[in-house]
Amino acid sequence: MSRLLNPEQIEKFQSDGCLKQKFRCMTSEQAAQIFNWYEDYEAETGQDVQFQLKLKPHLVLVRLYELCRNPAILDAVEDVIGPDILCYASTFFSKKSRDGTFVTWHQDGEYLGMEPRGWCIGISVGISASNEQNGGLRGIPRSHLKDYKAVRTSDSKNLLTHKSAIPDVDESEMVRFNLEPGEFSMHNANIVHSSEQNRSDGRRLTFTIIYMPTRCRPSLGRRSALLVRGTDTYGHWDADPVPRHDFDPVTLAHMKKCLANFRNTRLDHKEDGLQASPRA
Repeated sequence: MSRLLNPEQIEKFQSDGCLKQKFRCMTSEQAAQIFNWYEDYEAETGQDVQFQLKLKPHLVLVRLYELCRNPAILDAVEDVIGPDILCYASTFFSKKSRDGTFVTWHQDGEYLGMEPRGWCIGISVGISASNEQNGGLRGIPRSHLKDYKAVRTSDSKNLLTHKSAIPDVDESEMVRFNLEPGEFSMHNANIVHSSEQNRSDGRRLTFTIIYMPTRCRPSLGRRSALLVRGTDTYGHWDADPVPRHDFDPVTLAHMKKCLANFRNTRLDHKEDGLQASPRA
């Protein structure tokens, strides 16, 4: 029996790799609290949060840890991958007004380092509104069924860590995942997706979470993940520590170690493009 999605939505997600529908995981006021924290932290520290806390910020901020365990989100994820769920990663995507940043067409499965690629689910949570005007998420239905070859790019405005792009994407069937604050959309992490520049007068801020079933295997060496629902009888992943409070030194050190490992083993860069590391 499904928890959040109806049978038609589950079938549509499996066939298209995404849903046009959006769902609510928190109130707009709760989203505003995260938005205000983000801006206040940047103002106080002079740090760019999305780069300082690039991978797994849910391990250092308790409110993000709780968001990754949000029942509505996990109900939707369970409907498509089953009851035993790991959170592999999370990250902020921030675009200030007219700052020129964007995200090229890509597949998360190319660089996340897990197999099979098509088992992972991406959740995008609107911390601010996210739409066409401010550079919201967009994707290509059914593109999760094929592995595309990305090529290296050099544009510093590309927010992707690996600075790659899938060329010549057919955008004729593109869909947009517009969100209001507190809403979330879901997509297979292997669909081809991207986002354009923010041409609005305000910051666009979203929080992305990557989930996978416990049966998923790491393909770039031993790594860690956070069990957020069910049980893990496979043991493919080490356990992420749980934050005792914001900026817990134990979980902060672990997050930094995970980010360094992710950057060092993510991809093998070649002159003729980007080649994924060997699969397990």
